[in-house]
Amino acid sequence: MKISFTKKILIIGSIFCGLISPIQAADTFEISPRSKLRAASIYGVELCTNKQRNLVKSKEKIIKSVKSKLEKMNNISPDLIKDKIVIKIGENISTYKGNDCSKKLSREFIDEQYDLVREDISSVEKYEKLIGKKFTPELKSFYQKLRSRCSNEYVGKDLDECVTKGAKLILSRYDLDFGSDLVSDYLICYERRIKNYKWAYDGYPIYENLEECSRNNFAATKSCYEYYTYYTGTPKWKKFVDCTLSIRKQYQENTQKNMLADFRKLPQEVKDKYKAARHIGFVMCRIKVGKLNNEESAKILTNEFKKDKLPMVLFDDEGVSLVSERIAEATEPDCTDNSTIYTKSFYQENFLSLQNKNPKENNNQSSHQICLKAADYKGCMKYQNR
Repeated sequence: MKISFTKKILIIGSIFCGLISPIQAADTFEISPRSKLRAASIYGVELCTNKQRNLVKSKEKIIKSVKSKLEKMNNISPDLIKDKIVIKIGENISTYKGNDCSKKLSREFIDEQYDLVREDISSVEKYEKLIGKKFTPELKSFYQKLRSRCSNEYVGKDLDECVTKGAKLILSRYDLDFGSDLVSDYLICYERRIKNYKWAYDGYPIYENLEECSRNNFAATKSCYEYYTYYTGTPKWKKFVDCTLSIRKQYQENTQKNMLADFRKLPQEVKDKYKAARHIGFVMCRIKVGKLNNEESAKILTNEFKKDKLPMVLFDDEGVSLVSERIAEATEPDCTDNSTIYTKSFYQENFLSLQNKNPKENNNQSSHQICLKAADYKGCMKYQNR
């Protein structure tokens, strides 16, 4: 038996009421020369100990053990053990220690390992092989800048993907002189692609895909390039920021206008369902982040439904239930239309869900409507949806 939507509200409320939901999961992992040396040191000691005790652990098991230790540490990514330079330096450390795993590393040896990390960060030979041509000094400098910036967040295959996608997106549209200044715009889009485009922050709308995000960010920078400067915090920089934000805001407004035009073409039944899903989704979101309790949510929903003249039976509509859950997730933590700008595909997908689902009949009354008359709303809802 499927759980009705209103019961889901109550279940969520019982779990999340009073809890504070994080606005955005901050990435506290550090990927830097220092953190790579820390990871390599742990790997080197593990190799040394394995050799000193005549253990027969495979390389895979040792790496797994090191990753487990990294996962318990703060501010360091466990994925660093996937980095080839970390493995190489770890082997160097094991060799340096020999049979004395407690032997301290000399300052000279540490400096040599730091040099290896720096050389690795600026190394772009593999991308020359991928492209199949020797880089000019200018192109090499561009790839080094892109790889250096990507290496602050990613390692291994993830790093290579960040570099190759960025180079393709930037250099397919712009020359090297201008393209070098677009690395930051690209990385903002790339980071948000990894996070599924959920967050619209710092004036950046949510785009359909990485390409659209990059294209619009590049266009904003190009339009405002007369104010571009490397010196942040200056009056000129502020003009550049204000200019790009204005262009992105205009893009948001145009996107909303187009989606509103699509909405007006829908059948009235689907419009009503979408309005109901919005109201319920926002309330679900507010319950989850601790801004509402169950009793307050029941009153708010009743008032919103009456104001928009929506039938209470929509509470038990499967399509409304599905779409409201998506809206609740998409709008967290602000729980309003202003907290995010949905993409066109978001609307289209959810309009389709609403058109394909039908309300479940319950003697022409929803569980919500019945329980509004009960002294114990929560208990009544549990009984109705048992």
